Amino acid sequence: MSPPRHPEPSAAPRGDYAGCVLLTGPGGAGKTTHALERIRAAATRPGERGRDAARPDEALLVLPTYAQVNHVKRVALSRWDARGIFDRPFATFTAVGERYLEAFRVGALPSPEERDRLMEEALRQRDVPVFRSVADRAGFRAHVLRLVKELKQTGLEGGEAREHLVAAQGEVQGASLRKLEGFIAVFEAYEDLLERAGLEDHEDALRRVAMRLEAHPPARPPRLLVVDGFDDFSRVEERILDALARAVVAAGGDVLVTLPWDPARPHLFATTRGSRERLLRLGYAEKALSGFPRAADPALTRIATSLFGPAGSAVPGGDAVGLMLAGDAEDEAETVARAVRGLAGTEGVRGWRDVGVIVRSLDASAPRLESAFARVGVPLRVVGRGTDLASEPVVRALAGPLAVLEGLVEAGQFKPVPLIAWLRWRALLGGETTVDAAVALDTWDFALRSKGFPADFAALRAAAPAPLNAWLDVLEAWRVRLAAVVGAAGLYDGLGAALVALAPLPEPSGFDPEGYPRDREHDERLARAVAGRGRFVGILASLRDAAARTRLGGAERSAQAVSELRDALGQVAFRPQDRRLDA
Repeated sequence: MSPPRHPEPSAAPRGDYAGCVLLTGPGGAGKTTHALERIRAAATRPGERGRDAARPDEALLVLPTYAQVNHVKRVALSRWDARGIFDRPFATFTAVGERYLEAFRVGALPSPEERDRLMEEALRQRDVPVFRSVADRAGFRAHVLRLVKELKQTGLEGGEAREHLVAAQGEVQGASLRKLEGFIAVFEAYEDLLERAGLEDHEDALRRVAMRLEAHPPARPPRLLVVDGFDDFSRVEERILDALARAVVAAGGDVLVTLPWDPARPHLFATTRGSRERLLRLGYAEKALSGFPRAADPALTRIATSLFGPAGSAVPGGDAVGLMLAGDAEDEAETVARAVRGLAGTEGVRGWRDVGVIVRSLDASAPRLESAFARVGVPLRVVGRGTDLASEPVVRALAGPLAVLEGLVEAGQFKPVPLIAWLRWRALLGGETTVDAAVALDTWDFALRSKGFPADFAALRAAAPAPLNAWLDVLEAWRVRLAAVVGAAGLYDGLGAALVALAPLPEPSGFDPEGYPRDREHDERLARAVAGRGRFVGILASLRDAAARTRLGGAERSAQAVSELRDALGQVAFRPQDRRLDA
């Protein structure tokens, strides 16, 4: 593939980067701490009565994502022991354009649902034979979208990117050539659909920032520019960094870039090798940090600085490293919880936020730890990917009704077991729990498993005991109603209303005279169910908005809407903290 048209920053005079510093070191070496101290020194000045007065425009800390910006702001608040801070010194690469470029605004960014819909239409329009058998798979569309993202991260605009892809055709043959040709066709269709919808990908916005900054450097750049690299930089982010760095140096300011790197363990930091070498070629002066200042004990420092590195001599653990044994998983969770409880009031532990527990698998360990920590009175906040939304009880219970709403009600298509699971959920956990319904369902379920299940939905309704008829009648009414709806917006909204109606929830337990919850476990389960159902309905709202914003219509039948919902559901993670949205 031919090299990009844009000139490499290495061609710039070394004087453009004189005084620029590259701060490297492994995780925990203090790079972010050093960067924040530099920001604080540049963004504040001594004020009256010993207070610091802010001058936030004098410093700028740039990070790749908004999540990282929010994280660093929380770290700054904690380490500076401040009640609040001005957030102007903290920005993403796209926010840099809005701050320093006149009349620059980030365009309408497509949501994941909108990008998926655009890619689905692009695949349909081009109908590439080599993609035909998998074009309807959500996972395949996500893979192609990832390739589009990586292509755009080079900083090339659509036409240039296509030229490079076409030039690469001579380097491959056979099946690889057919796939490359298919990707080029789909990429062109996707770009055209994106433009017609008035949307732009995040990488498109970054490219506009880079081009404008290269053509019109900021007239009043910050006195200090810090770019904290949590990993590496994409090619377009490097262009933005270079343009800003040259402007800051030209105005007499300082530039500090941080990157994770450890020469003793280079294989752990392979992703940052290229960015580090490029910055050094430009003339950045490297300052390497080592050690592990977060802990003074030699054993902890040794673990942090030599993990996954060459084998060395053993270091005694002393009081800092210990071993706990447990009989089983439940005992292990209890042991960990009590060990953490014993840290209260010890030196260096000001509060529970100073204590962290790392586990191999949140899915396997989090429920046990949550229960064990609650028993010993230690608050626990679980952070991680969590489980799939599809595994939440309220969402699993709706699998049967969704199949009916999809129209799978005839013999050969109808599956009664998921529908009976929904009836059981309604009888035991729903908002209309009755003893008669639960007993009738158990008796009926046992009889069906002995004699055989009805073949279709109508036969199931006819055979159902009286206490269950009302629920099945409501489901049938929703099926008929949705089958008659015309228009995507009405379908998505109607299906969302159906999900809420088919999965009613009980009331909270309330509070006792002393102000404590009457049944804390019930309220926690309820909060989890409310959040899960809300997230499920929110997916439908996202699909409706995606259809409107991409101007590609949407589902025309209830079966199509349910199918889209199933595809989107498989791509959603339900983090543990999401389960407490309404607690």
